[in-house]
Amino acid sequence: MKRAVLARGLFAVLGAFLLASSGLSAVSAVPMPTVQPLAFTVPSNLGAVQNLGAQTYAVSGGRVASAAIGGRALDPGATVTFSLNAVVGTSSIAGVTSFELHGTISGIPVSAMGVAAITSSLPVSQTDQASACIGAGAKACGQLPVFFSGASKIAITVLGLQKVDTTVLNFENPYFNPFGAPIVLASSDGAVVIAATYDVGTIVWQGTMVGGPLVGVLGASTPVTGVLGLTSTEHEDLVAGTAVDNGTFTLGSMTPAFLGMTGVYSGTSSIPPPAPGSDCSKLFGFPSGSGVCTMTGFNSSGRYVMMQGGVSIVGRYSTVWTVPALAFTSTSAAIVVR
Repeated sequence: MKRAVLARGLFAVLGAFLLASSGLSAVSAVPMPTVQPLAFTVPSNLGAVQNLGAQTYAVSGGRVASAAIGGRALDPGATVTFSLNAVVGTSSIAGVTSFELHGTISGIPVSAMGVAAITSSLPVSQTDQASACIGAGAKACGQLPVFFSGASKIAITVLGLQKVDTTVLNFENPYFNPFGAPIVLASSDGAVVIAATYDVGTIVWQGTMVGGPLVGVLGASTPVTGVLGLTSTEHEDLVAGTAVDNGTFTLGSMTPAFLGMTGVYSGTSSIPPPAPGSDCSKLFGFPSGSGVCTMTGFNSSGRYVMMQGGVSIVGRYSTVWTVPALAFTSTSAAIVVR
């Protein structure tokens, strides 16, 4: 009797073991995800700004580098306050700028002040700097102002006697002279010309679209082709020379097709120091070497995450922009899980 009970116990243990074994087999039958490295490049400055979107500028300062009223230079020690607030759209511009300048000419007290409603701009595409509008970044040249302009009444006072000058006031975009270096405020008739540093210089870029063709490798040897596209919002500090941005990251028209998807990205950028010989003052009508236009490029990096149809891609990118920052070369390394 005891042996029979023992036998039944052994069969029960064996049955439980077999059930457990069959469960383990079922679990092990579930396919493991495939993990592959992905590397791609947008080569040889083929990436470009396709649309700068809306640009919101806030600029104020600063200290006088040089100034002239009526064609006569002010003595050292002149002071200035100024500001610019402007919004640039794809087909519109609006804003306001003002300044107040005080100093002496040969010891005689002089001052000038004015306010202008910004209604127009001189974009890169309308300047003599043709090289900036050649190649992949040419499309954006008509959207990037070199100067903001607006009708203005400028009051000039000499020894207490005031004269009101009706003219157009032009305000240089600090984008072309970062790190708070001198920018130009000038009336179109030459009555007032000021080069001054700025203490605040920010641009908020909204809806900016950039992209370009990419080539790469998936895994050990699978060729990859497609188009990289980013749509972003960026906050740029021109005094610090830094920016932070985020938005959507798209791989389109991809081969292999399962890599095509849209995700999100975030990144940071920095303005490199101006290269020797990059002073563009003369191209914009300023005396060569005056330091009122020193174009630079842009260096960007960040990470992105995309998931679609059971496939996920997590990666990082590194981008080097041209001078000015309208075209780029970019490299990326990622992990694909599917």
